[in-house]
Amino acid sequence: GLASFPDNFLLLNWRGILLLEQKHFEAARDCFKTLLARPENPPAVRGLMLNNVAYVDALLGGSELLAEADRYSQEAMSLIGWLAAVKGTRGTTMLESGKIEEALVLLRESMEHADNSSGKAQNACFISMGEARRGNLAESRKYLGEARKLKPDCFLLERATNEFQKADAKQHV
Repeated sequence: GLASFPDNFLLLNWRGILLLEQKHFEAARDCFKTLLARPENPPAVRGLMLNNVAYVDALLGGSELLAEADRYSQEAMSLIGWLAAVKGTRGTTMLESGKIEEALVLLRESMEHADNSSGKAQNACFISMGEARRGNLAESRKYLGEARKLKPDCFLLERATNEFQKADAKQHV
C-alpha cells in the first residue's frame, strides 16, 4: 500500500505499529514523529501520535526520551485520555520513570478496557514488571502468565520475563 500511497496516514501509522511490534523502536519512533509533525492533524489525531511517540520513548528509555514521553503522554491524556491505549502509555511512562504505584493503577485500568489481546498483553507485561520492581513476585508471575495466554508472541514478553527473573534472583540472594 505504501508503494502506491506513500503519504497515506493510516498506512504509515500501521507501519509504525508493525515496526514497534518487531522491536524496531527507533524506526517506529521516526515514523510516528513524522506523522505527529503534520500540521493538518486534528486534535484527536495529534493525541494519538503524541501517545505513540511517548510509548516508544518510554520503551527506549533514557532521561531525555522519558522527559519527552512524560510531556507527550500528559498532553495525549488531556486530548484523548478516555482511550485505554493512552492510559496504558501514561502508565508505562510513569513506570519507567519510577512512579510504580501510580503506574500500576493506570496499567490495570488500561488492561481492563483494552479492546484487543495485543493491548491487554502489553499492559500485562508492564504490570508484571511493576510488580517485580515492588518485589511482589506472585503478582508478577500471574501477569506474566496472563500476557503469555493473551498473546504468546507479544514483543514485551522477553523484557517482562527478564525483569521477573532479575527480581526473583535478587530475592534468593
